[in-house]
Amino acid sequence: MWAKRRKISERLSGKILPAVIYQLNARTRGLGHLTVVDGGYSAAEIWDTSNTHNRHVVKSYLHECTCLEWQHTGKPCQHALALITSVQSANVHMEDFVHEYYSVDRFKAAYKRLIEPLPDRSQWPNVELPFGLKAPLDKKEAGRYRKVRTKSCLEGGNSGEKRAAKEAE
Repeated sequence: MWAKRRKISERLSGKILPAVIYQLNARTRGLGHLTVVDGGYSAAEIWDTSNTHNRHVVKSYLHECTCLEWQHTGKPCQHALALITSVQSANVHMEDFVHEYYSVDRFKAAYKRLIEPLPDRSQWPNVELPFGLKAPLDKKEAGRYRKVRTKSCLEGGNSGEKRAAKEAE
């Protein structure tokens, strides 16, 4: 799997992973229920005209939205996408609004290192440990645990019933 992803990374180009760009482009469709109240290119108020009637403030220069989805995932939320797509500027690219975590360079760096092949188990070196390696402890059994303390004679319990049964015999 490691080698397969390394081969994939060699074929990738661009700034952001194509799967993320595809996902964001798919999410830009169906944003008709969001209205952008113009506050400028970098910040705006987004009104939701569906059943919820929520308002969210998007600050694209800080990569923030009041719904907090953009901050948590690193990818623009639907409110941010509404702002980004409403700006009709030629220098606006979706890659500028996605976190560096989704970059092609990070993907390549993750799978760049080679994993050394291992020899057969018979060829492994024997290691003498300075301590004894024993089996793991047993798991606790199901059910209620037995009480550790013994009840006193004033608390009552099973001891009085046994005495009454012996006296009756």
